[in-house]
Amino acid sequence: MAIVTELSLSLNHPAGGDVSKNLDELYGYSQKLLIQANAEQSDPPLAEVERLLSTLMEAWQSEKLTGKSGTGTAQTISSTPVGVAPGR
Repeated sequence: MAIVTELSLSLNHPAGGDVSKNLDELYGYSQKLLIQANAEQSDPPLAEVERLLSTLMEAWQSEKLTGKSGTGTAQTISSTPVGVAPGR
């Protein structure tokens, strides 16, 4: 839960635009699932969060390796993904 909270707090909404908004929604949904898993003592919500965050991690890693945006156009990027506050 703390990791998802930190990810959410690291978003830079003014610079991130729709990417930041969508990530915020994803992190909120993940937090909801983690709370549900704890309350129900069930594994399926945990598996869903793991799947979502793993997919997101793979996308960031692919972005970092290729240096391309989601539209397929090359751009100069820093090590900080768009929508994430620097230093996080």
